[in-house]
Amino acid sequence: MAVADREKIAFMTESGNYYYNAMPFGLKNAGATYQRMMNKVFRGEIGDMLEVYMDDMIVKSHEEIDHTAHLRKVFKQARKHNMRFNPEKCTFGVRAGKFFGFYLTERGIEANPDKCRSFTELPTPSNKKSIQTLNGMLTSLSRFVAKSAQHALPLFKLLRKEAVFEWTDECDQALQHLKKALSEPPVLSRPDVEEVLFIYLSVASEAVSTALVRETTEGQKPVYFTSKALQGPELRYQQIEKVALALINAARRL
Repeated sequence: MAVADREKIAFMTESGNYYYNAMPFGLKNAGATYQRMMNKVFRGEIGDMLEVYMDDMIVKSHEEIDHTAHLRKVFKQARKHNMRFNPEKCTFGVRAGKFFGFYLTERGIEANPDKCRSFTELPTPSNKKSIQTLNGMLTSLSRFVAKSAQHALPLFKLLRKEAVFEWTDECDQALQHLKKALSEPPVLSRPDVEEVLFIYLSVASEAVSTALVRETTEGQKPVYFTSKALQGPELRYQQIEKVALALINAARRL
């Protein structure tokens, strides 16, 4: 904490008033402030050999021989700004690892198998609360499912305020389709810098979807899927407007 700002986060106790010397958890802008600081400290490394999200960092190298040099460069910057890493939370020299809830491997980005298993083993929902749980799980895995919102429409409709919960064959078919898709989710391919990518747009009456893919010697491979259920005035959009909405939604997500 800057000295001038410490009094702004003072708190009262029975024994007196105190303030933090370092930024504590719980401040409204703590996350954004911390991320901004990390971006500033490692601005020369981020996007090249390093990715940072808050206090999660990953040093990446195409070749094993380069990895030590990349680590040294990151450590040098950390020492320069008096930063320390917790050795118990560090892992070095691995070819795959968990980052931000996903698995990063040589093949690309893979879905967390535990999350996929939890979804595929879900019992048939019996009320709106269980649908909300299902929806939350699907949202975290939607990038691995083509047209996820379109296929989940029968389930989403059960969450409407005016809707009476009734599990139909259409709902069951939608759930089974999503479970099948997540029983063997695709590996999201990692594109190279400046590589040409292709985006496919799909427009339905109540949903829009996109698929970002890359061309390889083995054919096209997915990079990311996006999907959005249409709401309110969006349902009355003309076809070309829905196409534009699909593109805008993809641009915001990617």
